[in-house]
Amino acid sequence: MVRVREVRRQCFAPSMMFFERNSTAPLTGSSERERLQQRVIDAVRTTMAADPTLRLTIIGSAAADEPSVLARERYAWAIRNLGIDLARISVKTENPPQPEELALLDEQRSIAFLINDRPAVILAKESTTYATRTPAIVSFAHIVTCDTTCRESVTATLDGKPLAVEGKGPAYRVTIDTSMIGEDGAVLEIRSSVNAGEVASQDAQVRTLVASTAEKTVDVSTLDDRQGQDVQTLSYFDFNSSTPKMIDQLNIETVRRALRSGASVTLIASTDNIGTEESNRQLAQKRAQAVMALLGRSDRVTIRIDVTDDAANVSPMDRVFNRSVRALIAP
Repeated sequence: MVRVREVRRQCFAPSMMFFERNSTAPLTGSSERERLQQRVIDAVRTTMAADPTLRLTIIGSAAADEPSVLARERYAWAIRNLGIDLARISVKTENPPQPEELALLDEQRSIAFLINDRPAVILAKESTTYATRTPAIVSFAHIVTCDTTCRESVTATLDGKPLAVEGKGPAYRVTIDTSMIGEDGAVLEIRSSVNAGEVASQDAQVRTLVASTAEKTVDVSTLDDRQGQDVQTLSYFDFNSSTPKMIDQLNIETVRRALRSGASVTLIASTDNIGTEESNRQLAQKRAQAVMALLGRSDRVTIRIDVTDDAANVSPMDRVFNRSVRALIAP
C-alpha cells in the first residue's frame, strides 16, 4: 500500500565547515555539494560514535576581517552540536592574517576537525525519502442464491465510517486509501444479511488493517562520480599547495589493490580558478605526482588535469572541493 523510495546523496568531503561572516551560522548553499559539506558535522559525530578510542580536535577560525573571538565561538558551536563526551575533545583557535586573494577570506570563516590529530577525508551524507501511497483493494465473498422472496445486503465500514461496496455476488471488494489508516491501523467490518420470509441470517467479518510498505528502493548517488563512473577521492590540498593535507587511506588502499590486480587508473587532479590557467595546470600536475608517490609508481596510472571555471568556484566549499586528486579505476 505504501511504496518508499529513498535517495541517498554522499561525497567524500574535507573535514571542515564554513560560516557566514561575523556569525556562528553555518554557510548555506543551493547546490548538492554545498548542502553535503554542511553535513560534515553529522559525519564526524558518526565517526566518533563508531570508535570510542578516537580523539577529536576542533580548530575554530576567524577571518582577518572578523573579531578574533569568533574563532572560539565557532568551535563552541561545534561542541554543542556534536553532543559527544567533552573528555574526547580538544580545541584550538586560528586568526590568520589578511590573505593575498580576497576570496580566501571566506575560507577563513571556518572550523576544521582533526581525528587523532590528523585532518581527514570524511563521508558526508544526506537522504530524502519519498513515499507513494496506493489504494488497497480488499476482496471478500458473499455466496447467497436468492429468489424473489429473498432479500440480501452487504455493507462495509472502516472505523465506523461507511465504505462503498463494489462488485456482484459472490465476489465483492472495497477500496481503501492509505490516508484512511492511522498509525495504529484501522478496523474493517463487513456485514452481510439475508432475509427469506421470516428467516433471517446475519454475518460479520472484522479485520484490522495496517498500512504496509509494499516496496522499498534505495538510490545512492556519489557526487564524486563522473558520468556514472566510480571515482575515489584520494586527497585534498591547501590553497596553492601540492602537499596532500587530507588523505583518505581507505580509498588509497582501494586504488593500490586495483593496480595490483592489473586495473588501469586515471588520476584526476584539479584546482580552483584562483591564479592563471597555466600556473593551475602546473599545480594540478604536482598534486597528481604527490598522490602517485603515495600509491607507488605504476605504468598503468595516467594523469588528467582539471582546471575548474568560475561557475565551479562560487563558494568556499566549491573551492576546497576542487583542490583535490581523485582516481578513476578502469578494469
